[in-house]
Amino acid sequence: ISAKKIDLAILDINLNGHLSLPLIYELKRQGIPFIVCTAYANLLDAEEPALSGVPIMTKPMNSEALVAELGRLVQNSSREASLASIS
Repeated sequence: ISAKKIDLAILDINLNGHLSLPLIYELKRQGIPFIVCTAYANLLDAEEPALSGVPIMTKPMNSEALVAELGRLVQNSSREASLASIS
């Protein structure tokens, strides 16, 4: 993640048989907005702290819903950046 600037991310919860929780924690730590996609939403632990407040979309995804969620993330990210520059 540190090699390039990332504006936002879309990631699958399952990365080649491994949960992407470490990546989720790092994205949160760096303040990078992201969406988690999964075909296994019913198997996710709702109590997992890494997933708190994270938008989760179930695959197959509706393209209109994905575009709407991406727009929301970009708008929220822009708003937070503006507020940070004021402080």
